[in-house]
Amino acid sequence: MTVSLERPCNELSPTARRIFGIDGDWNFGMVRETGWSDVDSNSHVNNLTFLKWCEDVRIRYFYDITGHWPDISKHTLVVRSLSFNFERGLQLGDRVFVTARTSKIGTTSWVQEYAVWHGNLIGRGDAVCVFIDATGSKSPITSHLKGCIRRIDRNVG
Repeated sequence: MTVSLERPCNELSPTARRIFGIDGDWNFGMVRETGWSDVDSNSHVNNLTFLKWCEDVRIRYFYDITGHWPDISKHTLVVRSLSFNFERGLQLGDRVFVTARTSKIGTTSWVQEYAVWHGNLIGRGDAVCVFIDATGSKSPITSHLKGCIRRIDRNVG
């Protein structure tokens, strides 16, 4: 079964940079709109929603660099750690832009950074992602995959 995307993986453009106030060395991202289920009892977007957006952009990033979804029957990535720092809140109906970039590639893991934008920076975070094989053991990142990542993030360490 082939799964296709409803829209392009990478939605970052000069127009998106201007509209959402994106600055810095970001080369990948996607638009998200806050919905009713994203709002907490204080009428603010729930913190968990930001982490979900990071997951969404991480999966699309992987799809964009490999051309397919992670295949758990071979090897895939899991999140070892995740953090997010909030600069300001969001409200129901706000459209945001979520960016992702790889800052470091190791032998079996990579560090990916995230930022959420709405006129300017809303918050930023990072995740350490570990590649594992079908048995759950750490799996080396192939030189091919490293090359795919560097096509998007040329400055990765």
